[in-house]
Amino acid sequence: MIVTVRSLAILLACAFAAACSGPVSPRIAEANKYLSSHNDVSYEVRAALERGQIIIGMSLQEASIAGGPYISAIDRDRAVWPNEDTDPWQILEAQQLHPDNSKINLLFQNETQFNTQQRIQFTAVFARGHVVRIERGWNFLTPKRP
Repeated sequence: MIVTVRSLAILLACAFAAACSGPVSPRIAEANKYLSSHNDVSYEVRAALERGQIIIGMSLQEASIAGGPYISAIDRDRAVWPNEDTDPWQILEAQQLHPDNSKINLLFQNETQFNTQQRIQFTAVFARGHVVRIERGWNFLTPKRP
């Protein structure tokens, strides 16, 4: 698993204090930019992006646009990523064109996913590059034992 307590503490202190407390409009602007260059997006995904909500079937890129800032928890597919020091961004980017069996959870905190006044923590669970489940609360992956 590629998440450390130290990096999590730093990220929580900085990213969520600043980025999540702002208005929703920057995410909506990013969604509109994405949609203007991707004509093949389904009506359901298009509507969810415009609302700032993650839905089942979204790609990693679509979910990150809809959900805003996130923390990634990755249990890499060791057949594809044998090096323990692989950059997590490399694993995330590879899922767009060449999804593998890496277990990926993106942890978000926003007010749009559940249409609430306060920010709610939730996790988007991915399999083969797409959202397969959305859970309330943060779900850090448990590392596999060798």
